Amino acid sequence: MMINRKIIIAVAVLLAVIHTAFAQKNTISRGKVRAEFTTNSLGEMFYLVAADLPENYKEHADAFQFIKDVPVDWDDTKILAAEPGDYVTIARKEKGKSNWYIGAITDETERNAVIPLSFLDKDWEYKARIYSDAPGAGFNTNPEAYIIKERLLNSRGTLHIRLAAGGGCAVSIVPVKPAHR
Repeated sequence: MMINRKIIIAVAVLLAVIHTAFAQKNTISRGKVRAEFTTNSLGEMFYLVAADLPENYKEHADAFQFIKDVPVDWDDTKILAAEPGDYVTIARKEKGKSNWYIGAITDETERNAVIPLSFLDKDWEYKARIYSDAPGAGFNTNPEAYIIKERLLNSRGTLHIRLAAGGGCAVSIVPVKPAHR
């Protein structure tokens, strides 16, 4: 099976922070490609792997930025939601910093990830960069489509992100200023 390089880009962005154990349980054929890429991208390994030739990533530099940003060492890992074999949402805190990375993946069922942000420091406001499935995306329909959004958030908020069938999301969260009291 020939893998479209755009799928590899979207997979890298959407699933880079998903825990290896869940990724290996995914049973969708395209999901299996994502699961394998995720296993090679991050997990308990201490390096990241980007499949394909570097020049093939140039047209998706916006999406590839997540791979550049995501660390390889963590201070904390939180499982925010999970149903084995169906979906998982995990947050990981970069070692020695206040940056967080969230990853979510779903099986062949489209769903909305509801991500409470109570794990964030209540004294700070954060900027989130959200890499997610585009409207109309799915493993059978338009698997290459993704969108990137930025927004401000804090520990009192909740992210609501649509996960396309066989899809997922990745979120990088960095502190920007002390919260107003």
